[in-house]
Amino acid sequence: METLPLSPHSLQWMAGELTGHPVEAHVLLHILGEGGVPAESGGEVIRAALTADEDEPRHAQLQVMSSLSPSWEGDLAASSHRWADFVHGIALRVDPTFGHLCDDSVNWKETGRDTAGGRRGVRRSIRLGREILRGYSWVTIVPRELASILGGANALTASGAFYRVDELLSGAVWLQTAETITGYDDAVMTRVFETLAPVLPKGELRRNPGLRTQPRLVWRDAASV
Repeated sequence: METLPLSPHSLQWMAGELTGHPVEAHVLLHILGEGGVPAESGGEVIRAALTADEDEPRHAQLQVMSSLSPSWEGDLAASSHRWADFVHGIALRVDPTFGHLCDDSVNWKETGRDTAGGRRGVRRSIRLGREILRGYSWVTIVPRELASILGGANALTASGAFYRVDELLSGAVWLQTAETITGYDDAVMTRVFETLAPVLPKGELRRNPGLRTQPRLVWRDAASV
């Protein structure tokens, strides 16, 4: 793996490297300490990672994660809008298998539903993304194939479960449950779960007692809806 400090030159280099379809590519933005180097804890960082499936490189996953403290993120409502605008802009340019915005990730490569459902690895979850919805969060992007099963954007709007429903250029649907992530409470989450249940994975969910925090889910089998 090759690593370079962030600069216009290194971004240009990285763009060239991406044409060779690497397995992984990362950009990390660190908060620097007084000495001009990242803090030893490495806690305050924004990480963007593009990961390709080695066996099926047409499947690629983009993950962007922030562990910045509130003093850096600023007002949570404003921060929610910035993140939503960023993800919406990307979603308009691709034909997504899945997308989401959450604050409960246990393993940032997995969805909460992947973690709780024992779906035998993130690769399988991604590969089946156009057949089974990978999960649901404050913002969920449903691929066109599954949006069609749910009746499309009009039916999802009529369900009343969502604050904002947008049909994207690919036919995928953007589902935003509340204006900001703080509005994604248990009642909203339950309505979302019940609306999306026909395309969610079926089966019992299990809490992992070894985890400090559990993913935010309705702990019911989607088949029961």
